[in-house]
Amino acid sequence: MNPNQANEVNELLTRLNNCAEKGVFVLATTNRPELIDSAILRTGRVDEMYYVSLPDLKARHDIFGIELEKRPCSDDIDLNALANATENYTSSDLSYIVKESARRCFDETIAAGADALIPLSQSLLLDVIKLTRPSISLTELKAFEEMRERIEHHVNGNRRRRIGFFTNG
Repeated sequence: MNPNQANEVNELLTRLNNCAEKGVFVLATTNRPELIDSAILRTGRVDEMYYVSLPDLKARHDIFGIELEKRPCSDDIDLNALANATENYTSSDLSYIVKESARRCFDETIAAGADALIPLSQSLLLDVIKLTRPSISLTELKAFEEMRERIEHHVNGNRRRRIGFFTNG
C-alpha cells in the first residue's frame, strides 16, 4: 500500500467509526471486496455484508420487460426466450442488449428513410445477444460464488443472508 492509500484508508476509518450511533448509515457496493482493507470491515464500521447475485431467470424476464416496455416492439417478442438466452448476464448486460438493439433499429430506420421507427424484433434481440458476451466470465463467476459462501457463512453468527434481483410473483 502506498502512503497516499494509507492516508485515505485512515480517513475513511475515522469517518466510519460509530456512524450508526450518530444516526448515519453508510451503504457501499463493490465487486472487488478482496481489495478492501480488513480494518474497514470491522464490526462498528461495516456491520452487515450482503452478496448480490446475478439475476435469475424470472428477474431476467422482468428486466427485459422493463427495458422494452417503452420502446416500439414487434408482436413476436418472447421475454421467456430472451431470459433463457441470457444466463449469467448482469442486469447492465441486459440493458445494453436492448439499447444496442434499439440503436440498430434507429440506424435501419434512417437508412430506409422511414417515417416511423422500425420496431425491435425477437430476431434482432437474439442476434445482439449472440454477439454480446456476459460481462462476468465463468472464472469471475466462480470466484464471486466462493465469495458469496464466505459472506453468507460469516455474516452475523452464521445467519444466512441473500439479497439480489427478486421480483414479485
